[in-house]
Amino acid sequence: MTPEEKVDLLYRWLDGERPVLLTKPAIHGMGINAQHCARMAFVGLSDSYEAYYQSIRRCFRYGQERVVDVHIVLSQLESQIADNVRRKEQDAAMVAQQMVRAMQEGRNA
Repeated sequence: MTPEEKVDLLYRWLDGERPVLLTKPAIHGMGINAQHCARMAFVGLSDSYEAYYQSIRRCFRYGQERVVDVHIVLSQLESQIADNVRRKEQDAAMVAQQMVRAMQEGRNA
């Protein structure tokens, strides 16, 4: 597809003309607001936790009224990639907790 065709399909999906958008995080994982979407599926993962996280966050925007369901389909060969992404997710959560703790301590000082 040409870049113009990809953009056209994205806008048609965002406007509700198309019920499904098939894409990948490298194309539409950042920069769009998809709060009308509450279901997504990944068929395979890359090692990029950021791409995974940002893709999911497209649905968690102001105005989201539904529970967002994310499904991940992996082969046995991809289990190490999933483990790596899971580890990165845990590391990011730990860093966020440490930042909150440091800000609270700074406020109380």
